[in-house]
Amino acid sequence: MKKIVMVAAVAAASLSLAACGGKKDAAPAADASATADAATDAASAAATDAAAATDAAAASTDAAAAK
Repeated sequence: MKKIVMVAAVAAASLSLAACGGKKDAAPAADASATADAATDAASAAATDAAAATDAAAASTDAAAAK
């Protein structure tokens, strides 16, 4: 009985994936470039924020050690 239920579940999942997997048109190059630029800017901002947080943590650790 469990095997029948498992086969039915796998078949249903396979059919649902096949139904949802449509062919998409390629995005225009300008949109891809803008998306890549936005991702690069976001990554740069995150790296800057992480560096600032690291510097702040190091400064507070140094201040606590100096006491």
